[in-house]
Amino acid sequence: GATPDTPRAALGERLARAALGATAGVSTMIANAGGPPMSLYLLRTGVSRAGLLGTVALFFLTVNVAKLPFSASLGLVSAGSLLVSLALLPGMVAGLLLGRFVAHRISGPVFSTAVLIATALAGARLLLG
Repeated sequence: GATPDTPRAALGERLARAALGATAGVSTMIANAGGPPMSLYLLRTGVSRAGLLGTVALFFLTVNVAKLPFSASLGLVSAGSLLVSLALLPGMVAGLLLGRFVAHRISGPVFSTAVLIATALAGARLLLG
């Protein structure tokens, strides 16, 4: 088999990352389901905890802002849905602050394990409906 130092292993890793990145992009565009492949992609890259959290936030902010005109043209964004979003804003801020508090207080291995467990649960939920 290929060891991590061989060109074949490096190519396999690049292909795995490309497949996960493409899956994250496609699945978030068609089903808002890009979280699990995006998390796996970032864990494979070895990015830091802050890098993972920041990249996920920036990725989904960018994708969702890009989708906004299309969603609005399909009637998926309305005054009512914007009011619901506004009402949920305090909960989002509370979740952000709680997440930041927790993320800075757990070890790297525990964080990675928690991300893998959450990814598996989210992936199973998506597959099982």
